[in-house]
Amino acid sequence: MKLKDMMNIAALAMLLIIVVAASVGCSEDSTAPETDDGDEPADLVGTFVIVDTGQDQCYDATAEIVFPAMGEPFCGQDAQNEGTQPSYLDNGDGTVTDLRTGLMWQKTPALYDKPTYSEAVAGAAILDLADYDDWRLPTIKELYSLIDFRGSSFTLTAYIDTAYFDFRFGDESLGERVIDGQYWSS
Repeated sequence: MKLKDMMNIAALAMLLIIVVAASVGCSEDSTAPETDDGDEPADLVGTFVIVDTGQDQCYDATAEIVFPAMGEPFCGQDAQNEGTQPSYLDNGDGTVTDLRTGLMWQKTPALYDKPTYSEAVAGAAILDLADYDDWRLPTIKELYSLIDFRGSSFTLTAYIDTAYFDFRFGDESLGERVIDGQYWSS
């Protein structure tokens, strides 16, 4: 993969988290349940968990490379550092709890709607889902915590864990661009 392609992917990832509203986070007052495997959501008071990006490949200036050893050029890339792994719980009520950040998310946003920012804010304010009515748009940092950087608009691999979240790329047959499947943040 060329550096230019990597930069395009990075730009698309950023666009992914900026443009179309659908997933909204529940307020910080909400509590996430424990899972039966003992995972508990992070305590969010004064902190924010940085979730691993999912990167599993290393690159030099022009292509993918084998993991460089300590002291070699290009050593220390994200793929060589395992961080806090994403962990989600499908609550079975249209919501998904992020067990690392403690945030609750809408599992299935309005995948074909392309609201303006104002419409997205208003839509979150009136959303009543899973007996919660305090929904809001997520901050960019919160939304960023959901990104799986192994995604690619070139291979139509979602930038979000589709085992838990419903997602669609833009449909070119509807006059959309592939990158039009995106979300708003506050």
